[in-house]
Amino acid sequence: MLKLLMLVLLLMSPAIHASKLPWRIVTEPFPPYFSPEMADNGWVHELVVLALRKQGIDVTIEYVAWSRAMRLTASGSAVAAMGAYRTAQREQNYYYGNAIGQTETGFFGKRSLRLEKPLQLDNLKNYIIAKGEEYVVVEGVEDHPGLSFTHTVDLVTSLYMLQGDRVDLVAGTRQVGEHWLRHHPKLTANPASATIQFIEPAIATQNMYMIFGKALTGNDKRVRLFNEAMAGFVLTGELADLLARHKLPESDRQRIRLFLQEQFGPQD
Repeated sequence: MLKLLMLVLLLMSPAIHASKLPWRIVTEPFPPYFSPEMADNGWVHELVVLALRKQGIDVTIEYVAWSRAMRLTASGSAVAAMGAYRTAQREQNYYYGNAIGQTETGFFGKRSLRLEKPLQLDNLKNYIIAKGEEYVVVEGVEDHPGLSFTHTVDLVTSLYMLQGDRVDLVAGTRQVGEHWLRHHPKLTANPASATIQFIEPAIATQNMYMIFGKALTGNDKRVRLFNEAMAGFVLTGELADLLARHKLPESDRQRIRLFLQEQFGPQD
């Protein structure tokens, strides 16, 4: 009987350990979803923190460069990275929780740039494209033969280079780039911001995920705990209250609620 009890405790210990230790989550500023500059750090930040703390999981979210966030998570120095897109290569090193949001990715360019529509990657071979290190626009785009990429620390830096005509295009997330062009002082100080636009249509629609490095013991359990915590929050009236506090348009609130309910609701 004693041996059986010890076996049960040993089997339970990884899940208990995963839930009790503080979770260090890392990411980079990604407005309008999450950023230190936003009220309560943005709706996604607050959603994740409240959902986990409601389940007794202590959590901190730190903002660093995205390439550093990925390295910290891969090495096990951080529990998870928030806001990653899915790729087959990443799935080799990270566990994925259910999606926490949705964005559009593609290219930014100056209005004077005449590109054939719809945009074809083969037509971009003569352009220099800036892209944040470890960013994903669409899986495989960096491997496209003939495309020339300049890697930067973040999307703001890439857009700043585009303002100064140091690159021809910027690859990134539509909603984030448009936010920075309207609000980041480094970009708004330059009148050239008004000449930059997101090139329609978007190349891809991307889901954002919380990813957990496979190198950290217990992270397979933490994925399950994360999904359960999110479901416990999303499937109650608390989500609607949170979105209202962040003063999102009603159309956005409804879209977000439906998306998260699909992600964290009961699966058929």
